[in-house]
Amino acid sequence: MDTKLLEEILACPTLPSLPAIAVQVIELTSDPNVSMDDLADLIQTDQAMSARILRTVNSSFYGLRERCTTIKKALVMLGLSPVKSLALGFSLVSSLDQNRQPTFDYVSYWRRGLFTAAAAKSVADAARLPEADECFISGLLQDIGMMAMLQTLGEHYIRVVDSTGGDHAALAKAEIAAYEAQHADIGATLATRWRLPDELTIPIKYHERPTAAPDEHAVIAKVVAIGNLAHDIATSDNPAPLLKRYYQRCKSWLNLSEDQADEAFRRFSQGTAELSDLFNLDTGPGVDAEGLLEQASEQLVKIAETETRAPHADKLHGLLQNEEGTDPLTGLPNAQGFARAVDRLFNRCATDKQPISLVQVVIDGLNTVSEAGGILASDAVFIRAVAFLQQQFEPMGGVVCRVGAGIIGVILPGTRENQVIAAVNQFRAQFDAALPSVLQRVGVPADRVSTSIGLATADEQTFAQIKGSKSLTAAATKAAVSAREAGGNCLRTFTIQRAA
Repeated sequence: MDTKLLEEILACPTLPSLPAIAVQVIELTSDPNVSMDDLADLIQTDQAMSARILRTVNSSFYGLRERCTTIKKALVMLGLSPVKSLALGFSLVSSLDQNRQPTFDYVSYWRRGLFTAAAAKSVADAARLPEADECFISGLLQDIGMMAMLQTLGEHYIRVVDSTGGDHAALAKAEIAAYEAQHADIGATLATRWRLPDELTIPIKYHERPTAAPDEHAVIAKVVAIGNLAHDIATSDNPAPLLKRYYQRCKSWLNLSEDQADEAFRRFSQGTAELSDLFNLDTGPGVDAEGLLEQASEQLVKIAETETRAPHADKLHGLLQNEEGTDPLTGLPNAQGFARAVDRLFNRCATDKQPISLVQVVIDGLNTVSEAGGILASDAVFIRAVAFLQQQFEPMGGVVCRVGAGIIGVILPGTRENQVIAAVNQFRAQFDAALPSVLQRVGVPADRVSTSIGLATADEQTFAQIKGSKSLTAAATKAAVSAREAGGNCLRTFTIQRAA
């Protein structure tokens, strides 16, 4: 993370501050022996908040059989967690919604937050998780880093957000390219400064990459990610692929059946309008759960029919987006996705008699950076390398993958060796120029980080000598090892004996 930018954000005078009652709620509930009466007395000092909490717990979304008339009764009937979460939610939403920027899309922002929160709680309830209320508040506050960046960076940040065309999945990459920081990390830092508990701070940090979250609170991060999928289904013109992924995550992460996942989706959709009113937020049109599920189901049937008719059709994009083949830090295909992609593209190029090149980039010195500045510092170096590789190779049709902890692989179908060498040299020049400014913040000399790059290319004259994609991968790896043994910061190519 750009520490200078972080300091600027945290020093911003218009940055949302934690309301006094929220501070008191956090302090009181941090005591495991907190008195329910003391908490009730505190919340009831804010009559407006008390009224909103009671309206919420008595809403159809909570579905209580007996009406709550006091905060004390709500604590007895529901327990500490939901009342605490609602108190924090109402006070923080009110704080975050101040100092509005006229050109920022607050409707989309709060729709994502509230829809995710409602869906996360519905899914957690369906799975009988004890952290359902933490899932709700984490979903609601997942993007507080955006508010912090908006207040500090103003119109420039709005342009970065707008550059994604409304695709939130592309926002982190755009933020890193513009600021060397992303809203998830900024939000987690702000939450820590507010002394929010770890069960809220960690999901805020990892809501974009839940499988990387520490085990202690990973389930909350994963449920928030499922809530994000529910939001995406509810706001997409093409919900079928998203619904399929929603089912997969509900099953693999929470062991929920499709029927249970559908019921959670219906419950979430029915509560969005009511919750928007209770939180006094404009979240746009409501959700037609039955219509969306019916539309998505019809589309899934058509997709299944297409796959049956053409089982060998090229589904490379699907392979690269597969949940099991994605690196949680960068969003790139991981080693598993890389292996599948190399195999698919190698076979295609061999059939079409087109060249294919493979680049292996080994970044040495990341452990040194991590020891000096923490894991965020080493992540920043790695992400910077990824960004420059994408800049050089994606316009050439290349696929950039994270193959290992400090290893990046680039697959280049239809690309010859001389073209790749030119692009590698451009990457090295950019990365070497950027390293000093990144490393000086953590006191690491630039020469402690190096890149060893290996390149192997197969073409119509050498396919006969190569025994498949694994041979090409081994050749590129051997070239990278050779570059490393030569002292690093260089490129080595593996020359395959051409047929006579």
